Amino acid sequence: MRWHHPTLGSIPAAEFIPIAESTGNIANLTLWALERAVDALDTWNRQRPQVFPLYVTVNLSRKQIGDQQLLDHLHAVLSASAVAPAQLVLEITESLALVDLEQTRLFLRALKSLGLRLALDDFGTGYSSLSCLHELPIDIVKLDHGFVEAAEKETRALRSVQGVVRMAHALGLEVVTQGVERPAHYDLMKRVGCDLVQGYLIARPLEPLAVPHWLARHPAGVGTHRPADQVEVAS
Repeated sequence: MRWHHPTLGSIPAAEFIPIAESTGNIANLTLWALERAVDALDTWNRQRPQVFPLYVTVNLSRKQIGDQQLLDHLHAVLSASAVAPAQLVLEITESLALVDLEQTRLFLRALKSLGLRLALDDFGTGYSSLSCLHELPIDIVKLDHGFVEAAEKETRALRSVQGVVRMAHALGLEVVTQGVERPAHYDLMKRVGCDLVQGYLIARPLEPLAVPHWLARHPAGVGTHRPADQVEVAS
């Protein structure tokens, strides 16, 4: 999400999202983002051959856990679109999940019933990471970028990452590493068995209209083998 202010210029999400949460505007902002994401994905599906599957992720705010309006809106948006529900991924942060684990679990189950997928973002930054993997109905684990830097420098940290990846795979989860900025990061995450990588090595954030051009230049993905790749789209 980007805010292009007429006088202040480009304002990053880290600055205006907390304001949107405190003022109660985050719900409408998220509903708008979901509509944009599904519309864009529908367009990309029609513009390109189905060489490899696309999906789009949208972050949820802590204010929206238990929000029935979100569930109703998601159902309406997906029902009116040709996009397969599994192509839409909703992300919650690990710290958000731990605020009220039981309420979060029930709400995520309701989201899963719509057919979409769920990701646990910033994994490894909280205090009860392992309980999240076992208790929440998630499909994807996104490792915090700090794992990459630590694993590159310390053997112990590298073994920790390997252990997390193996455990996630044993639970049937897909693993994404964030903050991959150099070829060395990519090679390291490939070696530990990470499924997907995300970061500036793949691409800088793109405007939605630029995505089909990026896909045309990379018809089989950036790499010729896994890990696959992720591109951030700036709305």
